[in-house]
Amino acid sequence: MLAQIPNFAGPRPANPRAEVIATGSELLSGKTVDTNSAYIARALQGIGIGLCSVTLAGDDELLIAAAMDRALARSDVVIVTGGLGPTVDDKTRMAAGWAVGSPLEFQPALLAQIEARFARMGRPMSENNRQQAFIPAGALAIENPVGTAPCFAAERGRSVLIALPGVPRELFYLLEHAVLPWLAARFPAMGAIHARVLHVAGLGESVVDAKVADLERLANPVVGLTTHAGVVDLHITARAATAAAAAALVADVERTARARLGAAVFGADGTTLATVALAHIAAAGHAAACVEQGTSGELARRLAAAGTSAFRGGALLPAAAAGADTNALLDDALAHCARMFAAPLALACVLHASADVLQLGIALQPPAPAGQQRFVRTMAAPSTHAAEWGANLALNLLRGQSA
Repeated sequence: MLAQIPNFAGPRPANPRAEVIATGSELLSGKTVDTNSAYIARALQGIGIGLCSVTLAGDDELLIAAAMDRALARSDVVIVTGGLGPTVDDKTRMAAGWAVGSPLEFQPALLAQIEARFARMGRPMSENNRQQAFIPAGALAIENPVGTAPCFAAERGRSVLIALPGVPRELFYLLEHAVLPWLAARFPAMGAIHARVLHVAGLGESVVDAKVADLERLANPVVGLTTHAGVVDLHITARAATAAAAAALVADVERTARARLGAAVFGADGTTLATVALAHIAAAGHAAACVEQGTSGELARRLAAAGTSAFRGGALLPAAAAGADTNALLDDALAHCARMFAAPLALACVLHASADVLQLGIALQPPAPAGQQRFVRTMAAPSTHAAEWGANLALNLLRGQSA
């Protein structure tokens, strides 16, 4: 039976804020993706707690402690993942002790749990595992029946720090069976949160901002914009007593935003521009292929990921010589596409250096020669997102062709 976290005595804010600190140098190497924080965000949203920050910290005790200190000063709930193992790079316990102002204290009951866990697995316990029985003095232990690392919760002022394993299976189990029920009981009046993201293409951020400026000043729902490589995301987040009421608040603002932004809104939440564009041309009985140059195949990857027969294939041409004429490159790419693929819609995307700038060219050739669309854009060099820009602009051009 999993031990529940006892209730601490303390204030109950009406709109609690949460932060996540994900520890582990592997998260900073680019080889391991932090999927735990996204899971935690969704789980907290389900009980009405908004996640306001995610921090990644390597295996450095001082850095982790400083991150904990900042988070505890500004948020009600701080969830730390990872760093509870028995090795020298597991720094969470020491950092937590410093952050909450309590020295580590040996807990015989925790050691007994660890020993019992190893006995059930039929494995000998290493002496290093003894250090897992140390937690900050005054902290409350959270039994971990699916792993060997005991977890804990510790208070500092009005805030609570909860240390959980970084192993996803253990983390998810402990969230579901101990942490979320306890947080829901700790903040009973917080209600529910509902969030939605509208995706916009073909309008710049300043244009979108001007059209929804009054919505961005609302207190509930909260409306905000983010932009990435030619796509603007409009985030709508509402809090209410029930999930249904929160969803209704979001739906009302979404209707207003869609009415103002029109066809520039191509989808919501997990919808991708490639999926929408290909779905539209498939509905019209068409298919598309693409040829790229200087983009590392970004456009073809996006189209292929949509997983539909409306995409006939893509090809990547060798890089163009510096200073080449962009329109000539587009003509060549479209000709290659016509020769290589049996698709009525040919899409070309070329990116090349010209003097101290990048030239981005996009062209779409439908069956009728007179219907060709193309444009050339100059971008500052170097641009790390140039290929993504090109893919998004090309996909939106394809979407417009099918509209």
